[in-house]
Amino acid sequence: TGSTAYAGSVTIPADAKKIPLGKHLHYLEDPSRKMTLEDFLKPENQARLKKSNSNNLSFGITKSVYWVSTTLTSSASQERDVLLEYDYPHIDYATLYIMVAGEVIKKVDFGDRYPFASRPIEHRNFLIPLALLPEQELTTIMRVNTQTSMKISLFVHDPTSFWQDDNATNIIYGIYFGMMLVMILYNLFVFLMLRSRAYLYYVIYVSAIAALYFGYIGYLFQYVLGDTLPIGKWDQSRAIAPFATVVLISLLRFTQVFLDLKTHMPR
Repeated sequence: TGSTAYAGSVTIPADAKKIPLGKHLHYLEDPSRKMTLEDFLKPENQARLKKSNSNNLSFGITKSVYWVSTTLTSSASQERDVLLEYDYPHIDYATLYIMVAGEVIKKVDFGDRYPFASRPIEHRNFLIPLALLPEQELTTIMRVNTQTSMKISLFVHDPTSFWQDDNATNIIYGIYFGMMLVMILYNLFVFLMLRSRAYLYYVIYVSAIAALYFGYIGYLFQYVLGDTLPIGKWDQSRAIAPFATVVLISLLRFTQVFLDLKTHMPR
């Protein structure tokens, strides 16, 4: 089917816990959105690949499809399982092709336009398990298509280390959202006692901030909306967009009431 002679490559050390792939990626923009894997592998398109100079590729809002590629090898003396992480939960559609010796051995479709339960591993980010054999070159080719910001942030993890770090991260987020909940309940109690609209708007503001961040990091899709959104029509970015509007409106109303602008700055 062709080769990826121009793609980047990275060797995974036997003791590696987490390796960012960004600077090992080569990428190609497809403004036509019609390029297939066979087209991507053609020598003339391989020659057009650009090398990434960043651990996190970002192309902003674009109608183009982007292809990225790199080749993984393991320095371990035996088969090693790793996790490939796409560390941005708002991508609409992505397809990962795993190739060995020029042949596709695995294809994975993922993105937040698919049901959450369809993910290879149920996690707020996109996780794909890979098996690295000694001395084997595993070429990863990814096609990314999204209406949200085009961000490509890929990492290779040791599974045990990843889940240990992820548990710690979940605890930190749990503390953060717990503090937000305490603030919400306390100010709601004060509102019920004083009947001051300033406290009500503040409760709405803090609630919307918490919900917006809960959605941005992927928890809302994982725990609440993952299998309820209309597939192919709604994604989590659209689902959390109303919270941003509520944040702005409630902040404006809180400022008006708290500072009593009608009295101090009448029209």
